[in-house]
Amino acid sequence: MMMNPSTHQEDLENSSPVIITLDNIPQHSTIEVQLQQKLGKQAPKEEIPFSYKFNLKQVIKLDRKGLEIPNDDDDDDEEAQEEEDEEEEEEFDERQVDLDEEAMYERHYSGPIEGGMPNCVTISHQFQCIIVGADGQLLFLDFNTKKFIKGIRLHSSFSDIAIEKDGYRGGEALIVSFTRHTVEKYDLESLFKSNETKPNIQPLWISGTKKTGDSGRGFTDEFNYNWPEMIAICYSNKYDSFRNEHDDKKLGNILFVCDKWNNRIKILNTFDGKQLKIFGEKGNSRELGSNIEFREPWGISLDNQDRIWVSQFAGHCVKRLENQVGQMVVDQCLGDSMIMYNPLGIFYDKLGNRLLIADSGECTISILDLESGNFMDSITNSSFRCVSDVCINYETGELYVTDQYSEQLFIYE
Repeated sequence: MMMNPSTHQEDLENSSPVIITLDNIPQHSTIEVQLQQKLGKQAPKEEIPFSYKFNLKQVIKLDRKGLEIPNDDDDDDEEAQEEEDEEEEEEFDERQVDLDEEAMYERHYSGPIEGGMPNCVTISHQFQCIIVGADGQLLFLDFNTKKFIKGIRLHSSFSDIAIEKDGYRGGEALIVSFTRHTVEKYDLESLFKSNETKPNIQPLWISGTKKTGDSGRGFTDEFNYNWPEMIAICYSNKYDSFRNEHDDKKLGNILFVCDKWNNRIKILNTFDGKQLKIFGEKGNSRELGSNIEFREPWGISLDNQDRIWVSQFAGHCVKRLENQVGQMVVDQCLGDSMIMYNPLGIFYDKLGNRLLIADSGECTISILDLESGNFMDSITNSSFRCVSDVCINYETGELYVTDQYSEQLFIYE
């Protein structure tokens, strides 16, 4: 189900904004702060006859035309184009990655890339860019201009990508879950500075066994994956009790991986990729307690207390898990097939204390207020076909939504 690029402007003009009133927003949320800034701090909250519009700012078609990727179809010009690209890339590689305002507009395209169906989106503060995972390609877009910087292909399609702060030599690392049943960690700087579309850059570590040929089903043993989906990183010591006696607690953070078709969550050390714990089994129980059952866990995010929120694709709900004296338990289960259907990526909004859920079946972003446990509202758009992931950029105040079937990145403010 492909969308005509000519409809983008019409969507921007005719899209219905999400209306969020003061009565249904959590206190001290991002929206409330923006409202008070607009209306003045002295205005009593209950007397403000005002609603906040969550506006669609931009839609980017993730194909060659939408990303403005140079057309290399003419074989006669291909060699000349490659020489020109090499000269540009050499110039780019020789200068330091300077993220001042002038450098933002000097980045260069680094090779042939096609774009495609986006599964996931994240942001790099170190390199000031949005990173979209689409059909086995990393697409780098500039924070400010939203212009395409470069594209990189790794060995197979991505399920998810996550940035680890100070993950490698003081810089950011990129942790990737692949549809060929591995989770791998890369030095983001090496990827970003690479002059090749498919660089020969080895991962810092690999968890799981890569399956060659048609990816299909993976593995069911405890040390492998059967289609790893989304991942989340914990920087606190809340889960240190799961580290073994040989694991240096000063090295590495805690990584959670949704092992979808094995219906479980894996815990790894981000330093070396070593597996620390597995929890969960197949089932549809909504009961609270230590009997943890999943039906295709997909999205995962940590809240401000580092509790784990997991979306279940086939279970049509989100579960909250907590570490209680070294044992994982389910202490909340919200939603059902009447409220959400086939949820994919989720994102915890740390300022608003709310969970944003990419509801692929309902073609919407559901907003769950974690203080009340109620679904506040939703973000909808006529161009949504299968929303796959959502991410907030607190530096720019923007919300990013990827949609697989329309092959688009939606930017809200």
